[in-house]
Amino acid sequence: MATPHVSAISALLLDKDHYIDQESMEQTLRIAAAGLPLPSDGAWVYDPWYDLYYFEWYGIDWGKGFLQADKAFKAMK
Repeated sequence: MATPHVSAISALLLDKDHYIDQESMEQTLRIAAAGLPLPSDGAWVYDPWYDLYYFEWYGIDWGKGFLQADKAFKAMK
């Protein structure tokens, strides 16, 4: 589901500035993506199927961060 969200935010940025080039768009998206820790990191989680277990994220992220549209507009030069 990352592709539709990034595409939509890119389209919003292009609507604001029609002359943004690819390099500037990529840089804006990188700056706007904040690597936030998950709220459940280091938490005890109850699941009725597996009972109680300890969940830890270990700081490993599969992507580049958490992209938000408002931060993308602020990061745009």
